[in-house]
Amino acid sequence: MLDDITYAKFVDALKELTDIGNSLGKATTEVQAEINGPIVMSMTLFTRAWTNFRGVQLLWQADLILEAEIVLRSLIETAICLANLDVRREEFVKDLGEDLSHTMHGAVRMMRKAEYDFAEVIEKDFADVLENKGEQLR
Repeated sequence: MLDDITYAKFVDALKELTDIGNSLGKATTEVQAEINGPIVMSMTLFTRAWTNFRGVQLLWQADLILEAEIVLRSLIETAICLANLDVRREEFVKDLGEDLSHTMHGAVRMMRKAEYDFAEVIEKDFADVLENKGEQLR
C-alpha cells in the first residue's frame, strides 16, 4: 500500500508521462514516410505502447489490477520491440514477418484440428498476402 505522498508523486509522474505521450502522438500525425519503412513501424509501435499505457492507467484507476497487469505486459513487450527496432532495424522487421508467418500457420493448424471449414480459405488468403505484400505487416 502506498502512503499519500508516494501515491501523489506517482499520479504526478503519470500525468507527466501522459503529457509527453500526447505530444509525441500529435507529432506523428504530421510525419510522411513510406508505409513499409522503419519510421512507420516506429510510429505504429509507439501508438500501441501509448494506448497500452493509457489502458494500464485506466484499469489501475478502476482498481482492475489483474487486467492492468495483463495490458502492462503488452506495453513491456512493445517497449522491447521499439528498442529492438532501434538496434536491429532490418533484422527486426524480418523477424516480425517470420513470427507472423509462424503464428498464422499455427492458427490454421488449430482451426483444422477443430474442423473449421474456413481454415483452408484463411490459409490461402494468408499465402496470397505473403506472396504479394509480404513486406507489409498489419
